[in-house]
Formats: sequence, C-alpha cells, structure tokens
Amino acid sequence: MSLAKISRPRVQKVLQRRRLSRLLDETRACRATWVCGPGGSGKTTFIASYIEENQLPCIWYQIDEGDSDIAAFFYYLGLAGKSLSREKKDLPLLTPEYALGISTFTRRYFEELFDRLEKPGVVVLDNYQDAPPECLLHDVIRNALSVIPENINLFLLSRTEPPPILARAMASNLLAEIGWPALRLQPQETRDLVRLLSRSPPSEAVIDSLHKKVDGWLAGLLLLLKQAETESIDAEAFTQFTAHEVSDYFTSEIFDKADKETQAFLLSTSVLPTFSATMAQKLTGTDNAGQILSRIRQNHWFTEKFPGRQTRYQYHPLFWEYLQSQAAKAFTSEHMTRLKEAGARLLEADAQIEPAIELFFESGNPHEVVRLILSQAQMLVIQGRNQTLEQWLRRLPRKIFYKYPYAVYWLGVCRHRLDPDEGRELFEKAFSLFADQENTEGYVFPYAGFWTR
Repeated sequence: MSLAKISRPRVQKVLQRRRLSRLLDETRACRATWVCGPGGSGKTTFIASYIEENQLPCIWYQIDEGDSDIAAFFYYLGLAGKSLSREKKDLPLLTPEYALGISTFTRRYFEELFDRLEKPGVVVLDNYQDAPPECLLHDVIRNALSVIPENINLFLLSRTEPPPILARAMASNLLAEIGWPALRLQPQETRDLVRLLSRSPPSEAVIDSLHKKVDGWLAGLLLLLKQAETESIDAEAFTQFTAHEVSDYFTSEIFDKADKETQAFLLSTSVLPTFSATMAQKLTGTDNAGQILSRIRQNHWFTEKFPGRQTRYQYHPLFWEYLQSQAAKAFTSEHMTRLKEAGARLLEADAQIEPAIELFFESGNPHEVVRLILSQAQMLVIQGRNQTLEQWLRRLPRKIFYKYPYAVYWLGVCRHRLDPDEGRELFEKAFSLFADQENTEGYVFPYAGFWTR
C-alpha cells in the first residue's frame, strides 16, 4: 500500500482563505461537510491548510477504485486510525461472517474509530469521486454519519456532487456542502495569491485579466503565473480557459523548459502513482533522481511531497494525466510495456501491491499478475477483501486463469459463501486441474473448500 493513501498532504506557500475558513467553521456544526469542485480547484490544499492552521488531529484517507471493495476500505482506514491513535489494538476487519450485517459492523467500526481520535478532530476522505457509483461505500458513509460524535467532523472531498444516497443526510443537516461557487477564487483572493507567489507581481490590469481568464480556477491561475514569470502578458490577450490550453501550458511552461534528461524522467516516472527517489532512479537509470525531484519541487511543477521514513512523490492528477498522455506519444508500445513491467516490480518491492497488479495488467503480462495475486490471496481473504481478490481473478483471460488451479481454488473461496453451487463447481474444477498437473500437494485445498461450506 502507498503511504500517500493515508498521508495528509503537506502545504507550503498557501494563501489563507479566511472567507472559506469561516464558512467551514459554520458547517462544522453539522457532522460532515461535502467539499466539491472541479480538479485543481484547491479543495485538498484548502482543507489541509485549515487542519494545519487549527492544529486538528486528523485521519486523511485517499479514496480510489480499490475502495469499491469495502473490506479494503475498512482495512486501510484501520491502518490510518492505528497510526494516529495510542491504541495498539487493530480495528476489526470486515471478514465474511459480517457480510449480512454490514450496517451494524459499520456503526460499531466508526464508533471505535472516532473514539480513538483525539477531540476536536477530523476524518478526511479525499478524491471521493473515484468511488464507483454502484459500490457499497456510499451505504457505509451514510451509516457512518449517524454515529459521528460531538467534536469530530468528517470532510468528504470530491469533484462531484453528493450521491443520491446521502440526500436524507443533507435534508437532516447531518451533511453540509461547500461547492464550486464558494471554492472559486474571488477577485481579491486572486490578487493576494498572485502577490504571494510572484517575485515581481504583474499590474492590477493583468491580475484582473488573469482572474477573468481562469474564472476562479486555482490550477489555471498557477499555470498562467508560470507563464508570467518568463514573459510579459498582454492583458487584452486573455480569453476563456480551455482544456487544450491546460495541455498547452503544461507543454510550453513546464515540459518544453525542462532539459532532455528531466523530460525523460517525467515521462518515465508517470507510470508510477507514487514513488521514492530510489524507485525513480532504478526505473529511469538516472543517478541524480533526487536532484531532479528537488528541482521539480522548487519549480512548483505540480508535484506533491509526502514525508516519512522514505520521502514519496506524487504528481498532481492533472499533471499526471498530461505526462501519461505524452509518454504514450513519445515512447513505442514496446518501450511502454517494458517501463510498466519495471514499474510494477518496483511497486511490488515497495509493498504497493494493488498498483503493481494494475501495472502488470496494463503491460499485458497476465502470468505476473497471477503470480502476484496468488502471493496475496490468503492475506486478502484473512482481511475480508474477497471482493478485491475476485475482481482481479475475473479480469484474467480464461485461457490463463484455467492454467492455474490455485487461481480457480481462490475464486471458489471467494464465491462459496455467496453462491455455494458456483463455489463447489470451482473447487471441483481446481481439484481436476491439480490432478491433471499431478500436483498432489494441491489436492487438499479444494477439499478444504468443501468443508468450509
């Protein structure tokens, strides 16, 4: 697992937006606040700086597609809670015996989690838009809202509006919302931010044009300020900001100004969701990876830094998407395959198992996917993350899947409680495959499956 998933982003040079802070102070009268706006609107920076300024104990959790398996969500959130609390006892895992009582499990889980958090404190769920619409996580959050105690707040950060399942919570004033109209930079905030970040601030007329250009979009303003550092900006030249311009500015104001070594470094490391300088060095073969990353950070090239035992780096989502699209154009498909395989092995060595599996899938190497899945299968079941295991196994091509009797067996483990007949068929198929391969050691596994019915 990447530590970035449960690490609060560190803020450096940040404009203190008192208007938003007062609004958030008001919404904290509710148990939870939904903060929503487009990518690059400053949601994460605002909440992180608010927490830092008020010195609030905090659990910070990054939602991703893997949290569609709510057992994985409870597992990783438990790790975040344990790292903050003096309590050494693990929070409970959502193992299969709780499958029919998830609502009760959720309430008891969050009651214990909130009890461990020093008060007043907050729990932040960032990037909530990455949770698939049909997943059970939305039910989990709805149930969690009902047990949030006084002096604890839940902040949910998303690019989208709250899902319909939370409508009753909003009507009951359990959930407040801070939306894009509030997050959008006001003219004075734009002026203050430009003066904060610019060594030689442009004229008032140019700042006003910058504000109109980006329409309060923070990331767009930062991109334009990069241009203003190197050339005079004509206030009359600005029109509406477009997605193509985002790419153009990344190209002209960052990528084209980097030397060839840094360009190759950026493109190559874009296959990694988070990485250390050591990982980047091994992937790129660049001896001065640490110096390049330091320079990227000093230039404010949309790169987050996560301190810890080993410092990690993560590109801003917009910049990461841009680099990935550029890498696909710059590198041959064969080179991209080799890069993804190498990146997957580095992620595996760094215990970032889930992104490693995804990269192996993307590289078209199903045998490595199977190897890594099977190495984690037992632990996933112990953690109650059967859904994650099943999703991975079902993504395998059938001709590959049925070459591995252990893969068939573990899918049977995932299914036998939910669909006993399907589970039995899978166990029988696994037994047959073990027999075909004369694997006598494997015979015991399907029988064990039968006895767990």
